[in-house]
Amino acid sequence: MSDMKIGMIGLDTSHCPTFARILNKRRSKTPVTYAYKGGTKAFSHSINRVDKFTKQLRKKYDVNMLKSIEDVADKSDAILLTSVDGRQHLEQFEILSKYQKPVYIDKPLACSLEDAKKIIHLSEKTKTPMFSCSSLRYYNGIYQIGKDKDIKIAEVYGKVPIMEDYPGYFWYGVHSAEILFSILGAGCEQLQVASYENFDLVTANWSGERIGLLYGMRYKTSADWSVKLFSDDGVIDSIAKNKPSGFELMVPHILDFFKSKKSPINNQEMLEIMAYLEAVNKSRENGEAIQILV
Repeated sequence: MSDMKIGMIGLDTSHCPTFARILNKRRSKTPVTYAYKGGTKAFSHSINRVDKFTKQLRKKYDVNMLKSIEDVADKSDAILLTSVDGRQHLEQFEILSKYQKPVYIDKPLACSLEDAKKIIHLSEKTKTPMFSCSSLRYYNGIYQIGKDKDIKIAEVYGKVPIMEDYPGYFWYGVHSAEILFSILGAGCEQLQVASYENFDLVTANWSGERIGLLYGMRYKTSADWSVKLFSDDGVIDSIAKNKPSGFELMVPHILDFFKSKKSPINNQEMLEIMAYLEAVNKSRENGEAIQILV
């Protein structure tokens, strides 16, 4: 007998079977029980994969497929909103917010600052607990790094492929941005991008005279995600470790959120990440400095 029945919305990402593999272990008390297929023709990585992942969820993990978001929300105690296209998240959250059940939104929270603001406004207005993040935030080698130091400069290195049918850094840039904000927190004031064929350098100013540098790599053999932190105490170098997986380390935080209904990340930080990604996309086009206004 499960303590919590989890619903899943949008089965068009590899994250779906990953969540199910972790949550639907034998005698699990928090299984993914219900799901709505979803998907969108607007994004190739959705429409080309949704059938495959839906079949996996149904056959391998015994997840019950329902006909609508409303059906899943009604039967579930908590929701994983996993739709791979962040442009769908606002519309889907509008439906879910009517049920006031805790919702984890897989990265990105949205694909625009405007949509992200509307999601958070809905969350507050309807008293629907919500939080969103990338699993990179919880990787060993990243999680809590530099927390006991006064970090002056943070450098983050990560893969940032650009998709033709998705808005720039909202696809993979969100991972590196999450790492950067997990270290420096909210307070990003301005950024500027120097864009090259195989990488971008994003230079951002934080409050308290701090600097965040993000190197977005597009080399065929890009390095793993890593950080280099500078403080008065010296330099810290660290690489995100793949074992255990970031998802295995993130899921306990999601389950804690489902039970406590309190997000481990504050709304200001989640909004600033969206503003940061939006500003990066703009600055990549014209090279101009962009103010971060939330």
